[in-house]
Amino acid sequence: MKTRLSIVLLSLLTFSLTSCFDDDGNYTYHDVDEITISGIQESYANISYSGEVLEIDPVVESNYTDLKYEWSIWEPSKEFGTNGNMTDDTYASEVIGTEKKLTYPVECPIGRYTIKLKVYSESTGYFATASTRFDVGSEFTRGFYILKETADGNTDFDLYVNEDTPIKENILTLTGQETLKGKPLFISNVASHGYLDEAGDYQGAHTICVTTEEGDLGFYDTNSMLKIHDRSDVLNGGMAADEKPYTAFSFGASNFFLSSKGTYMSYVYAMMPTSGTFQMHGTGTNGGSQFVCSDGSTNVFFWDEQNQCVNVSENLQFGQIFGTYDNNGFSTEGLTCLSCGSNLAVNNAYFILEGADGKRYLHEVSMSGTDGYFKATRHMELEPGSKLANATEFAVNELTASYMYFVYNNQVYVYNLTNYTEEDTPLTLEGIPSDETITYLSYQWQNFNGDADYNFTHLVVGTQKGDAYRLYMYDLEIGRPSKLVRKIEGNGNMKMCTYTTSVDFNYNRGDQSSLPN
Repeated sequence: MKTRLSIVLLSLLTFSLTSCFDDDGNYTYHDVDEITISGIQESYANISYSGEVLEIDPVVESNYTDLKYEWSIWEPSKEFGTNGNMTDDTYASEVIGTEKKLTYPVECPIGRYTIKLKVYSESTGYFATASTRFDVGSEFTRGFYILKETADGNTDFDLYVNEDTPIKENILTLTGQETLKGKPLFISNVASHGYLDEAGDYQGAHTICVTTEEGDLGFYDTNSMLKIHDRSDVLNGGMAADEKPYTAFSFGASNFFLSSKGTYMSYVYAMMPTSGTFQMHGTGTNGGSQFVCSDGSTNVFFWDEQNQCVNVSENLQFGQIFGTYDNNGFSTEGLTCLSCGSNLAVNNAYFILEGADGKRYLHEVSMSGTDGYFKATRHMELEPGSKLANATEFAVNELTASYMYFVYNNQVYVYNLTNYTEEDTPLTLEGIPSDETITYLSYQWQNFNGDADYNFTHLVVGTQKGDAYRLYMYDLEIGRPSKLVRKIEGNGNMKMCTYTTSVDFNYNRGDQSSLPN
């Protein structure tokens, strides 16, 4: 593109058709023939500056013999006033084609655009238009990021886009960056996060956050894959030397960062980039962990590793307050967390806890709080001889069934969260050979109005065989794996995966995805 288009801010424009006259001051009326346009998809997506060409070949029906065509592109943008409100709509439009079929080399900045075709009769001025959304990304903006341990015991990650694209391995090494120090701990998404670029200008970016067991940290822009935050600037004044980062994530109207010193927050209201560094949230006396789940609307529940208890943080659109949690007389002192997840069918959060003596407990928290008050409803020791008490991996079905999935003896089983019983028979999982060891289990989903073609709900099963890993992703029917829809293969010791989208997070529209536990 010859002119630099503005930073993209989400503007969903659906396929539309209009027909009318250009007003040239001639008010002598004539009968006109229709112009109809079809054959244009609701959206298109390409990678910028990769040699890709966008081709759109519409079907145009009309009795006119003097039709002309004009393809134009623009990036809808919003200007923010001093109070942060959207005050003005501005559009910078550029003609990119005058033939019926559009052939457009994708050489424009990363962003979300609108492309419009105008078909008009040169003699009468009568015209029709059709519009479509055009997503322009980089090779890093969309896909499953796979966190893994390198051969030397450090942390890197791979990226799987689709079955037609070879997996990109060792992204940090591939982009000329240092791997993170220590074994991998967690990888997660942070939407519309702010930072200062090398020129000192304010920017906003979707990022992935990666943490390690040794305490290393990196936030990476999914457009450029440049590191935009580390321990030195993720908090005002940087992180304390003895502070361990756990994870960062987007939820509701905010971005959250959890560390051993506390819970930090920055706003991400609607499409507005956040202010950059995270600010202390709540009392400042709590700690965090990588074990986080949500009620799907307002609150996040997490394990406080430092105080050995569950904590809750209430998230509102225009201000956050720290929720009150009551352990209801149950003692969790001395316990560590192995897993957590929420189930909206029964509206509870579940934590698998373990003591130094090896005893395990199912800790249940009601997510039906009142005025920021939440309460533990069950703290049950698991039968020592049960499969669940000896499981190695866990995942909770968040949306469709009151199930917890777990791995026992290299097979996946179901635990019913309604009657607190485990099933005797393992689930049938298509495609997994018996000589692969199941090392990872998660329930993941995405529901973005602006990314509907890529929405999914999967039970994800990860395996390891030597230095090779595989991820098997299953669609679910009534909570049961029904169809193997993806198989991802790579090298290294896989820790976990998370999906990253290229669209802008819009809290008001209800865009959501699962937290990767």
